Amino acid sequence: MKRWQEIAKLLPIIAELTVGTDYIKILPNYTLLSIDKNDKIELENLLISTLNQQTGAEIMGSLAQRWKEEGIQDGIQIGKAEGEEQKH
Repeated sequence: MKRWQEIAKLLPIIAELTVGTDYIKILPNYTLLSIDKNDKIELENLLISTLNQQTGAEIMGSLAQRWKEEGIQDGIQIGKAEGEEQKH
């Protein structure tokens, strides 16, 4: 999160570039792999507060989809583990 806080001031400038929003959409996906839930919420708040409403909404939609997919995968893994336990 420290790096996100450091670049927060640059996000609106990057978002104005032709491909800037695409880059901003990609970066959180990599970050989400290594941060905990509280930091995910902090990242969401940081993006909302530093970007215009439309860009923030687009990026948050991408993040929400990512979190949903992670939740589904976690649920599948839990279900498989429980199924294996019941076999034994």
